[in-house]
Amino acid sequence: MTTTSEEIVGFEDETAELMHQLVWGTKHLDVVALVGMPGIGKTTMAKRLYTHNDITSRFEVCSWCTISQVYNKRKTKLELLSNLVPPNENTRIRSNDELADELRRCLLRKRYFIVIDDLWSSDAWDDLKRCFPDNYSGSRIILTTRQDRVASYTKVFSAPHRLRLFTDEESWFLLQKNVFGEESCPPKLDVIGMQIAQYCGGLPLAIILVAGVLAKLDKDEVRWEEVAYDLSSCISGDKQKYMDIINLSLPNHLTNGFLYFGKNFEDEILVRELIQLWIAEEFAVGNQFKSAEDVAKDYVKELIDSNLVMVVRRNFFGEVKTIRMHDLLREFCLTRCKSYRGINLQPRVLEGIKFLKDTQWVLWTRIVLCDFLFIFYYFWFANLNTGDNMDLVCVTSSNAPYIQFLINLRYLSMKGNFDEDPSWLSNLKYLKTLIL
Repeated sequence: MTTTSEEIVGFEDETAELMHQLVWGTKHLDVVALVGMPGIGKTTMAKRLYTHNDITSRFEVCSWCTISQVYNKRKTKLELLSNLVPPNENTRIRSNDELADELRRCLLRKRYFIVIDDLWSSDAWDDLKRCFPDNYSGSRIILTTRQDRVASYTKVFSAPHRLRLFTDEESWFLLQKNVFGEESCPPKLDVIGMQIAQYCGGLPLAIILVAGVLAKLDKDEVRWEEVAYDLSSCISGDKQKYMDIINLSLPNHLTNGFLYFGKNFEDEILVRELIQLWIAEEFAVGNQFKSAEDVAKDYVKELIDSNLVMVVRRNFFGEVKTIRMHDLLREFCLTRCKSYRGINLQPRVLEGIKFLKDTQWVLWTRIVLCDFLFIFYYFWFANLNTGDNMDLVCVTSSNAPYIQFLINLRYLSMKGNFDEDPSWLSNLKYLKTLIL
């Protein structure tokens, strides 16, 4: 199941089964885990349930949070609270335990519906579940996970619900909706179109990626047969086949920017920030007709139109504000980047220090994001005093003047209070973007 514009198609039988479970099940708090491989439609199914009229009319309060692989306790609770109470600056400075208590108070004596998207670990669930009181009113929690052991661990009454792959008929219907919208598929393309749909292996994400390719082509048999041939050449079997499909759907001129995005950002990112990073890394270069910023905006639009990234938020005027990447696409980026030395990310955790000690890694690294500058200072400068290969740094420390030694720096983002004299910035001759 997936979306076409605002329409969700597929899995009607499973939706009906889950709705009955959510509305007519036990009066106790219950957890329904949606489990399945990346790209199979877990999040989209959760969205269908979350926005269903029978859900919004039955439950007093509803909230949604996305966990991702690295669980952030405070961020998750703040996200849940943001849908339940008006924004409050005092809330943002509270501890994890205080946020948990406030979340629990907001849900007491209410029939609530919560979605926890992309749960990776039982530890994350142990931290979250204490926030959800059993009010004996039929409250429900939907969670999505690719981990069977996590789904089983969260079970209260209902057994985990494993999503199936699409049938050939569902695959072809979804492909048509994404390529033609409300128009009908030309009869001459029916046979080859069904064949293409079958090559996608029943995975909804693979289908919409291929649809993004077909939508840009002339609607003739020759072009579609070329796509079918390329798909038939993909390695059959599980995830590798889908990785090959992603590779086929990625335009060459977007490869570097796409890999950079997927490698460096697990959660949603502001489009304006991504554009500045692309420009600093020269993934988007201006020409006599367009500025680098306009080129980068075109790239973002093309990624969205190709279903390679998802729109998360829009501003008041309907413009795209933030985007994110599907887990399976991000896995593709991580795999591709292992053999590509132009992009590296220093994780924002202490476990990543060992990479900074590795001289070979340092010599090839062009990007480092580091929350703790003392880590950056002691381990990076021990190996590379001038930072000749460094292009981008984001820091949140008052020791920012040490950055002046990165003489080739092109992008600098600093957060926090900086009391020092900023004259050292004049040493950064190649700096293009400064964000304070």
